[in-house]
Amino acid sequence: MYIMMKNFKNLFAIVSCTLAFSVTSCCSDDEAALHGIIDPLESVDYVALSNSTIDEYINFAKTPRLGFHLDKAKAYLTGWAQKHGYQPHSDEFGNVWFDVPATAGYEDYPVVILQGHMDMICASKPGETYDYTEVVGEPYYEGEGEDKVLKGKKVNLGADNGIGVASSLAIAASNVPHGPLRILLTANEDYDMSGAKGLSPDVLNAAALINIDSEQAGNLTYGCAGGHARHLTKKCDAEPLSAPADYNKVTVSLSGLKGGHSGINIGDHRMSASVVTDSIMRRIVKPFEARLIKINCGTYNNAIPDGTMMEFAVNSNVIFAHNI
Repeated sequence: MYIMMKNFKNLFAIVSCTLAFSVTSCCSDDEAALHGIIDPLESVDYVALSNSTIDEYINFAKTPRLGFHLDKAKAYLTGWAQKHGYQPHSDEFGNVWFDVPATAGYEDYPVVILQGHMDMICASKPGETYDYTEVVGEPYYEGEGEDKVLKGKKVNLGADNGIGVASSLAIAASNVPHGPLRILLTANEDYDMSGAKGLSPDVLNAAALINIDSEQAGNLTYGCAGGHARHLTKKCDAEPLSAPADYNKVTVSLSGLKGGHSGINIGDHRMSASVVTDSIMRRIVKPFEARLIKINCGTYNNAIPDGTMMEFAVNSNVIFAHNI
């Protein structure tokens, strides 16, 4: 995933306004006016906050955080909290949280939780494989000005949900006016939600929880959708890899599709390589009595596959019979 610089002001406007919303929902308009909620928010330096978030994000992106292998990520986050004077907590499910005292004048406001997840889906270019428990993305910029993009060499940087973690840390380290905050960073969201499912309800003792895990800057989502994995297996009859002499080996590959997140982009009508693979199987492999040798499509959870590769052996006599 990548980050475009011009989206951050909208992101922090949303976060700040949501903090204000969580306060005003607990008191009358007159009380809100007396507390001076709106004016301090208008004085926030969003450029400085955005830059701070980028710095936090780049630093966190240098920490391996493949799902179910989060010891380094937990150590980074607990170390960050201690460095900034906060007491970190963790549980057996891999979750980390710490409390941030209210800024001066906001001590009586209700507690708000800022929540994101520390794990990520690791991906590399086709043909490149790495040990994702050790190798991380190498951040670099592409482009200029507001349109420049932050990308990662070798491995992606994990904007889902590294940017949510970074924005929470940036707010915790800033002087943005707020009531008491709890920074809650859960584990294994992209894999089985085990962190959130195992979290003690006592940790959620707050007036509001803001889930900072949306890829659509400028939008505020009231709700959250989870998923569940199913593993299906089917036994197939196998033959020796070497095909008879009258069979020809054929390789079909497709790359460069747009791909995307299976949750965010599922309604964007993007071509999925898995659908293409199914079409090849139905229209070529099966009708031509081909013998499937290898198939490679869709290697990452929560991703719309952007490419596929298939190898199969085809009887040349069958092809001629179909007048192809």
